[in-house]
Amino acid sequence: MEQGSLTEQLVQMHFLRWKELTCLSGSVFVQGEEALLLFLNHFRRPVLAGELADKLGLTSGRVANILKRLEEKDQIRRIPDGEDRRRVFVSLTETGKALSDEKYQNLVRQHHDLLEFLGEENARELLRLLECCVEYCHLSHGI
Repeated sequence: MEQGSLTEQLVQMHFLRWKELTCLSGSVFVQGEEALLLFLNHFRRPVLAGELADKLGLTSGRVANILKRLEEKDQIRRIPDGEDRRRVFVSLTETGKALSDEKYQNLVRQHHDLLEFLGEENARELLRLLECCVEYCHLSHGI
């Protein structure tokens, strides 16, 4: 079984299709502070707070509250946009990066364990079916 390749595909889908998968499952895989840390780690660049809200399917107010808590814990820093003060970029601090790296590895292990349990043929079928589910959410819910 191509464990690394299939695991990476599933993890990538987790990030790239977050809202669509949430639509189907009724709940997110990780939530709140953990989700923001993982997304910031995944992007590996400062991200606009609004972009985080959009990718996670959260309101800007909810994201602002989470960012406030993460900033108090020295896990993120907010960087005002020099051209538009209404826009705020968010990046991980060293503390946030270390924590999100740990959380990411746990997430990869969980996805790997699932794929290992399914076996290669079923794992490939799961990924194919999840893509179909994502397309369904796009068509039926406009996500």
